[in-house]
Amino acid sequence: MSKQQTSKQLERKVDGTGAGSDAGACLGDTAVTVADAEATLGRLEQERAGLLERHERHADERRKVSFDAFSGDSRASKLLDGLHEEAVRFQSRLASIDDALNEGRRRLERAKEHEARAADRQQAAELRETLIAFLETARRLDMALASVGEHGNKLHELQQQMHVLGAAVPSSEQLNSLGYRSLLTAIGGTVWRRHFETIGPLERRSFSQLCAAWARTIERGIRGRLGEPLDEEPNRNEQPAPAPEAA
Repeated sequence: MSKQQTSKQLERKVDGTGAGSDAGACLGDTAVTVADAEATLGRLEQERAGLLERHERHADERRKVSFDAFSGDSRASKLLDGLHEEAVRFQSRLASIDDALNEGRRRLERAKEHEARAADRQQAAELRETLIAFLETARRLDMALASVGEHGNKLHELQQQMHVLGAAVPSSEQLNSLGYRSLLTAIGGTVWRRHFETIGPLERRSFSQLCAAWARTIERGIRGRLGEPLDEEPNRNEQPAPAPEAA
């Protein structure tokens, strides 16, 4: 392999192009976290500030001894030579620190982009799980609403059958009116309550509570018609649950 080819390959590795760029990114940028990059930049900034302060002190010393050195003072001349050498080292050191700062800032931005992409991927994965739950909840809600229609219609059919069989309560009007309040009570616990009529606490009802109260009246009539004792409470008439409070 020629020296020219070797030189070009090294250039591609340094500037991040060619086959060596992925390895370079892995060893450099990817390994640096935002916290590490910020900490390193802070140390470099402090070192640069200290270097400039020291250079300023040396500049003051150089101004003081320059005249004596050029006037033949050997001790001042030796000191001036040392200050000149220090000035050369300062320029080299300052250039290196500036290069390190620029590279550090570049790596910091890369690290921020890397962490932002990782966070976005995490959010996307969580979004997928949330979307699955969202769709399943919507499916169950549709099933619940379909069940409301099915059971509501069935309740009206049974009310009409009971009326034919001799039950005076509930009437169709009672079931419609109080059933409507039961629906409003249930809807009052949802986020859609503002789109519906608001009812007060004393107007809130539940279907089980309503039907249990009607059932006690109907059951007394049944026992009278069957000649059963009227002072016994049937076991099937359990205490109804209270209507839910609206949110």
